[in-house]
Amino acid sequence: MSRLTNWLFLLSIGLTLLSSHTVSAEEDAEYDDEEFDDDEDAISSSDVTVKSIYPAHPDKKNFPLGKDVTLLVAFNNNGEKSFNISQIAAHLHSPFDYNYYIQNFTVQHPSATVGPNSQVTLEYTFKPDPTLETLEYTFSAYVNYNRSDGRTFMHTLHNATIDLYEPGSDSNTKLIMYAVVLAGLGVLAFVFTQSKAAKEEKGGVSESFGGNWEDDKIYKPSTTSKRAGGNKRIKKKV
Repeated sequence: MSRLTNWLFLLSIGLTLLSSHTVSAEEDAEYDDEEFDDDEDAISSSDVTVKSIYPAHPDKKNFPLGKDVTLLVAFNNNGEKSFNISQIAAHLHSPFDYNYYIQNFTVQHPSATVGPNSQVTLEYTFKPDPTLETLEYTFSAYVNYNRSDGRTFMHTLHNATIDLYEPGSDSNTKLIMYAVVLAGLGVLAFVFTQSKAAKEEKGGVSESFGGNWEDDKIYKPSTTSKRAGGNKRIKKKV
């Protein structure tokens, strides 16, 4: 009798564990998979596609000092929930230490809401400090946005090295190049002219002393001196 009681007790425990495991599995199956569409460590949402361009600087490499630089951000919401774009910001970092900030640009708060299957284009403007050296820096830009359920995301727009230059350096370089080319053409023209003149002068001398002229035309007095005396003969006195 005691053995039967023990078997019944063990059987009841087994059924209890089996039923509890079944309930847990059913509870897991009730979760919406969409709640886990993004990893907890993910930065950007898989429902969002972001593209950025610099209209005046398509190479994304060279930016002028002391001048406004415009960055256009195309935000595409391909999901079924709305997103709110909270801010766009950018920083200038030291090329030797990314954690050292050279310049923090103004943070813009668009507060733009992008509905499901919609798109919006935003404009972000920043200006590199004109007192900075014309060196290579690391530039980073990003956009922060929130999903309608409260989840926050961030997308990196730019994170690479750039070159800062003086606004007039390009035009000055071109002017210098043009001046050098013109100066070179002037020197060539001068050398050509002098060479041609030297050849002409050399040719004239060879004609003068090359035997083409008669000797009496060069060395004998002109006939006018003979005519000046007339045809009279001078008689000597005896």
